[in-house]
Amino acid sequence: MARYTNPVPQILDGNGVPIVGAKKFFFNPGTTVKKTIYSDSALTVTALNPQISDGNGRFSECIFLDGLYKEEQQDNSGTASGYDGVTLWTKDPIGDVVSGEFGLWVSDTIYNIPDKVVGSDDFSYESLTDSNQGNDPISSPSNWAKITFVKAGVLDGVTEVKDSNSLTSIIVTAISTAVNYLKFSNSVTGSGPTIEPDGTDTNIDLNINAKGAGTVNADITGNLTGNADTVTTNANLTGDVTSIGNAATISANSVDNTMLDLTTVAATTYITASADTVATGSTTAYTKEKEIRVPYSGTIDVYFELRSTTGGTDSAQGRIYVNGSPIGTERSTTSTAFQPYNETVSIAPGDLVQLYAKFTSGGAAEVQNFRLRESAPVTSYIVTLD
Repeated sequence: MARYTNPVPQILDGNGVPIVGAKKFFFNPGTTVKKTIYSDSALTVTALNPQISDGNGRFSECIFLDGLYKEEQQDNSGTASGYDGVTLWTKDPIGDVVSGEFGLWVSDTIYNIPDKVVGSDDFSYESLTDSNQGNDPISSPSNWAKITFVKAGVLDGVTEVKDSNSLTSIIVTAISTAVNYLKFSNSVTGSGPTIEPDGTDTNIDLNINAKGAGTVNADITGNLTGNADTVTTNANLTGDVTSIGNAATISANSVDNTMLDLTTVAATTYITASADTVATGSTTAYTKEKEIRVPYSGTIDVYFELRSTTGGTDSAQGRIYVNGSPIGTERSTTSTAFQPYNETVSIAPGDLVQLYAKFTSGGAAEVQNFRLRESAPVTSYIVTLD
């Protein structure tokens, strides 16, 4: 929609006398086919075409156009409204873009979603509501959204991104001295996209925060791998956790380490880490068969099961170690059925709680279900030997 501005507000003859009954035609561009003009900004009331000059040689100032036109000015010769006068001048094209698309905002126009206008500040706006009338885009953010145009791949000055329903999807918070930012990278076939921090600082954290009592959820159906120096979490991690890389709190060549679900084994006891597979001690000297790294200090209950593969007089021995030093009581059995043992051990952050086994004569010692148990669920332990 555009309000028509008459380039020649008064038609005069060669003697300076106003021409009464002069005809102003509005056509489709490049033709003599009349195109509808309007007397209201909502483009609902059609106006006379051609317009006829009054006794002062002037035309109506309340004409609105919808799109582009050809304007032709004729004198008052010929029939009253026929296209048969003498053409004084022609302008082609005149007008504005299609109704509701980036025309100047007019206060008495009714706009609807998603009409677009230009405000008095020369910025473009899109209507957020239907029946939007009399709401100045500059001062009515609930009715109008400022439009930001992208040039050369740079999106500047954006504080909010909305979806196709005009609902907020992303809020960008401005920090006046920001030097670090998020970088999004797409990928080629066979490789996944990347989200990573970038910026001036050498070492940059990546922070993901929930709101209030909300949680951060990650739906990971494949492998979770990386080269972290330290892994710290208060989350409950369940399933198979594999470290492939340089994590300081996980053995560099550790593979398929298991953190069990928090299964209650007594009223106040939880399995916090477990190396359950059967391991065989086949020498008469103690050899390390199981190992779990602990993340902090305190006391834990250490449980394991031991048996002799041959029984009789062939005994199997098992003993708890910490960092390669014997701590627990030596356990011994000649039973071919697995026998349970447990005791309390003091630990410090980074300690390796270990199970060693040996046999005294023929056969071998077998151990299984090497478990750390606590009165509260904790799952930050790392099995480094199973």
